[in-house]
Formats: sequence, structure tokens, C-alpha cells
Amino acid sequence: MPRLTPYLHQYFGRLVAATSGPGLYPITVDVRGWVARQAISHGLLTRWCLHTLAYLLVQAKAAPEVLAELEAFFVRLVPEGRGLYRHEDEALDNMPTHIRASLTQTSISIPVQDAAPMLGEFQEIFLFEHRRGASGRSLNLHLMGEA
Repeated sequence: MPRLTPYLHQYFGRLVAATSGPGLYPITVDVRGWVARQAISHGLLTRWCLHTLAYLLVQAKAAPEVLAELEAFFVRLVPEGRGLYRHEDEALDNMPTHIRASLTQTSISIPVQDAAPMLGEFQEIFLFEHRRGASGRSLNLHLMGEA
């Protein structure tokens, strides 16, 4: 007997991640809280960062060294400095940040089961901020699935 497709529900929301300069900012607690408040038990969550100079990633939360190494790697890979880039109209961290962001992603999708994102035991969702002086980043959330 064919299974009937359940009616899919959609919810949209926005989170603001407070930032105070370059670094990896954990946002898992806020994302989990938002998902839990929606009327969806199974589905797909998509998060979209509304900025071109910060991005999202899922990474290990167990060892702080992992986060420090990621930050240091991006600084080595795309250094800052006068004369390295033609685009120097804004702050010196502007062009390196554009390059770093282009190497990653502004959206992430994660399955939702039992009204919670299906993250691994050691996984955490992070906003990776590269700009000095950035004070907050907006994230759009879209959750679609079965009630």
C-alpha cells in the first residue's frame, strides 16, 4: 500500500549572533531552541547567514585547540597586509575576509528528528566571524517538515 505524503509545514525565523571581532561563535543552543519551539518533529533545517564576511560551519566542540587552529589556518592562508590586495578602500581586513568567506559557505542544512537538529555527539554549529569590530550577524532559519 502506498504511503500518503504528510502535509509539510514551513517556519521561518531569524537569529542574531553577537560577535565582537574575529572568532568562532557557537550558535547551537540558539538554533536548537528555535527548532524546539516550532511545530515540526521531522524535517530539514536550513540556516542562511545574511552577510558576506562571516559564514557558518559545523565543527568539533570537544577540543578548543581545533577552533584556534582553524582560525590560525585562515589567517595564514589569507593574510592581511597593505599592498597584498588591490581592494584596500575599506579596512585592511575587508578583502582577506571576502576571500576567506568565499572558501566556505553561507548556508548549512541539517536534518531534524524528534524536534532537534541531528548533530553528532561532538558537533557544534558555529558562526565564523572574520571582521574586527563586527558586533552582530543575522541568520535566517527555514524549517520544513512534518508536524
